[in-house]
Amino acid sequence: MEEYKVVDRILPNWLELGDLIKVKDEVFQVININDTPDGWDIVVLDNYDETKIIKVLDGNLVNLVLQEHDIDINY
Repeated sequence: MEEYKVVDRILPNWLELGDLIKVKDEVFQVININDTPDGWDIVVLDNYDETKIIKVLDGNLVNLVLQEHDIDINY
C-alpha cells in the first residue's frame, strides 16, 4: 500500500491537472476543475480509475498530497 503525506492545504483554483488530493482518507487524482456559482467541481479518478466529482464550496481548502517516497527532505 502506498503512503501519502499531506504537503499543503490550498484553494481548489490553485490545483493543477494530475495533482493528488486527499478527501476523507482517500486519495484522488485531479483530471479537471470546473468553476461553479457556489464553488468548484473537481473531477477526479479514484484508485479504481473511476471518475468522481468532488464539490468544494468557495473558501474551503483541499488537502494536497504527495507519495512519501517523492518527498525530498534534503533540499
